Amino acid sequence: MKTERLAIYAGTVVLLGALAWVLFLGWREWREKMSHSEEGMSATKLEAGGIAFAISEYYRLFGDYPSGSSVAIAKALAGENPKKIVLIKFPRLGRDGEMLDPWGIPYDIRFIEAGRLQVRSAGPNRIMGDADDTLEQHLLTDKTNSPSAADPH
Repeated sequence: MKTERLAIYAGTVVLLGALAWVLFLGWREWREKMSHSEEGMSATKLEAGGIAFAISEYYRLFGDYPSGSSVAIAKALAGENPKKIVLIKFPRLGRDGEMLDPWGIPYDIRFIEAGRLQVRSAGPNRIMGDADDTLEQHLLTDKTNSPSAADPH
């Protein structure tokens, strides 16, 4: 009887120890993942700003915004434009030349209205269109506030 109780107690202690160890490792992994998510979110904000700046420069140089899909816009900014000017060197490119967010998913780049750009990242879960997406909107240079509109020379 005493031996059986001792075995049960020992088994319980081992089980609780193993559970604590698994929870500790899970906590560490979760914290590490959250840290990378925060870094990714910060990178996304910076990259979206860089994309917006490059598109504004494209407008300044060519008098219009690059058009087409996110891939076409990325290629235009990367030098596939009439003057072969590279306006952005992106740290992560997909197979087709699309700009990738920190999680390896192509940015969704859209003009939402005249002079406004929207850059969407799928976020850490890599699923576009849900709650963890990062959505950045930027006011771009347009015909009313461009340097050429202010200075007709």
